[in-house]
Amino acid sequence: MLNSNIMDVIRQRRDNRNNLIRTRKNEVFSRIPRIAEIENRLTATGMVLLSRVADNEMSAEEFVAKIMAENRELNEEKARLLTDNGYSVDYFDPPFVCSLCSDTGYNSENKLCTCLKTELTKRALREANLTDHMAGHTFETFDLSYYSAEFNPTYGTSERENILSILNLAKEFVTSFDTYPKNLLFYGSSGLGKTFLSSAIANELIKKGVDVLYISSNNLFSILEDIHFGRGDEKSHYISEKVLNAELLILDDLGAEFITQFTTSELFRIVNHRLLTGKKMIFSTNLTLSHLTKTYSERIVSRIIGEFDTCMFFGEDIRKKKAFN
Repeated sequence: MLNSNIMDVIRQRRDNRNNLIRTRKNEVFSRIPRIAEIENRLTATGMVLLSRVADNEMSAEEFVAKIMAENRELNEEKARLLTDNGYSVDYFDPPFVCSLCSDTGYNSENKLCTCLKTELTKRALREANLTDHMAGHTFETFDLSYYSAEFNPTYGTSERENILSILNLAKEFVTSFDTYPKNLLFYGSSGLGKTFLSSAIANELIKKGVDVLYISSNNLFSILEDIHFGRGDEKSHYISEKVLNAELLILDDLGAEFITQFTTSELFRIVNHRLLTGKKMIFSTNLTLSHLTKTYSERIVSRIIGEFDTCMFFGEDIRKKKAFN
């Protein structure tokens, strides 16, 4: 997938630049036919002189000197004609998208260029279904100051200590993604950072080349219903496949969907398939663990409780706090 995306980006850059060169040459040739003649002459000069070397009419040294002299004269004339008609000397040589790699995608050390890494990350974010806003969520921008440091006797800890332990677990999940033994379940009231941390994890793993899909529970089951009833389009089938096979599935707002026998059955199918194939999951929900048990079947909840590290979020709605700041 990564190699395919790399080649797509490189090919698109080359095609765009070649098309621009072609357009510019057609424009100039129609206005200044002499430049078209010069371009043809430059192309033909080498072949003519090379044939004379092959026929022993001149030495290789004479060939090099002759072709350099003729090309220099032709290029000087072409440059004069271009500038005299308002064009830059390098009009047929537009700049590359990236000057560091000349749009090859690789730097002088034959390593992936930073420009291509950035482009691939953007593509991966789009394929992961992350919004532009969520793409800015990182561990570094997760603000602990919105969580109270006051001890809460109900939970036996403070909001800040609790969220800090969850943040550290999220970082560990990213660092040891391939070997981390479980999945993650974020649960608690809305506005406490579950979505932020989920998307921060997604962003960190995408930078590492991990195939991620982020989708809300409501959207997912709507898509699966469309496919079930023959209404699914190409994008629906793509998401359906990725739900099962992406290296990480982040299912947001579990329980917000309209609960039916179909959605419950599909959730079990997804969870069971991903557990059997060793694909990681992060689920977030506003439901408590007891509400999860009442909402879904025992066979689903038992798998979630047994195969997920559960992280409880508590405190005041961060969005309301921000609104009053």
